[in-house]
Amino acid sequence: MRTRNKLIQQRPNTSVNFFDASQAFKDLKTTFVGQNKLEDQGASWSDDQLTKTWTLVFTTNADYQEFKSNSSSMEFVEDMSIYNNSNLISYSIETDEIE
Repeated sequence: MRTRNKLIQQRPNTSVNFFDASQAFKDLKTTFVGQNKLEDQGASWSDDQLTKTWTLVFTTNADYQEFKSNSSSMEFVEDMSIYNNSNLISYSIETDEIE
């Protein structure tokens, strides 16, 4: 089974920027894509541009667990949480099994 992970964020207005991941986290995603462990489906936006949904699909749950436990991934979640709380951005991370 593939594992889908969605990061859904909602900002208070369009003058508030969403958190930008570190280069280390971006490199981690690129590495997993190159190893066919991850399909980065990118971001989609609501019509009002206030809600951003980023979707990652992992080939297996083991690939997802490996990604999630990587220090760059853990730092991303921690840094994003701090940023989002400071900027009044609500968010959720949804994970489910597909196919």
